[in-house]
Amino acid sequence: KLKGIAVRTDKFRYATFAGEDGGEMLFDETADPHEQRNLAADPAFATVRSDLSRLVEEFRAATVK
Repeated sequence: KLKGIAVRTDKFRYATFAGEDGGEMLFDETADPHEQRNLAADPAFATVRSDLSRLVEEFRAATVK
C-alpha cells in the first residue's frame, strides 16, 4: 500500500502521506527550490493545495485497487 503520493506542476510540488505520521506538504518550487517552507496550511495557497490534492486522488483511484 502506498504511504505517500506526490504530484508536481511547473511551479508547485504537493505530497500527501497516510498513516499515523501522515500529513501533507506543499512547496513553491520557484520561490523555494530547497523546499524549506511548507505551504500546505497557508490559507493563501488553499486553492493550489485543493487542486493538487484532487490530482493525487485521481492518481490513487486509477492505480490503487
